[in-house]
Amino acid sequence: MRIIRSIYFYFYFFISLAFLSSRFKRHVASKGKIAKVEYENLINQEVRWWAARMIKVSGAKINIIGEEHIPDESVVFYCNHQSYFDVAIFLGCIDKNKGFMSKEGIFKIPFLGGWMRELRCIVISQTDVRQALKAIIAGIEIIKDDYSMVIFPEGTRSPDGKLLEFKAGAFKLATKPQVPIIPVTIDGAINIMKKGEYLLNPATVNVIIHPPMYTNALTREEAVAIPEQVKTIIQSGFSKGGVQ
Repeated sequence: MRIIRSIYFYFYFFISLAFLSSRFKRHVASKGKIAKVEYENLINQEVRWWAARMIKVSGAKINIIGEEHIPDESVVFYCNHQSYFDVAIFLGCIDKNKGFMSKEGIFKIPFLGGWMRELRCIVISQTDVRQALKAIIAGIEIIKDDYSMVIFPEGTRSPDGKLLEFKAGAFKLATKPQVPIIPVTIDGAINIMKKGEYLLNPATVNVIIHPPMYTNALTREEAVAIPEQVKTIIQSGFSKGGVQ
């Protein structure tokens, strides 16, 4: 059953991406002819529909807890990273226009790279410190343009679901423009597809959106403490008996 579901999922994934890309071409043609906010809403709605369909095809059930904690203003979501499905969950289940800080390899997937650029996603290197700094600066400019971003501060997927070390530099994305940090716990996505595996398992995933942490008027000491505070908050969202 896993094999059949997985084959169907990957078939649907690429066929639907090709369909989405054809629609994107029409939307991109209208870019500059309609208001920027209207264009961003249009692009995000298309991707939200696609991601929700992918989640349904995978057989996963997603429970969103705390969506009322997301303010209207630009924010940076900081989330643990368990699976490739973390991105689909954010796109399909959290109703706020947003881009991602992502590895270069994702942009090379056929059809996927084009719409990621339209979502204002940014490539961030895991090995080139200078490029990573440039990516953070580019992300800050996007946030200042009244747009939100998502970043996985572990920098990679956890092989066992346990939290990895958070990269302190990732938090400049929020502290420099002084926008709210929204910690998010994804609990269970690893059960859909673990790192290094490609067969799917239907699973229940709990997504806990924690209250915002405001970054304006932080002292130097408070800014230094932010990464560990966010990690502690995300850890607190794991269900009792789950990954610790």
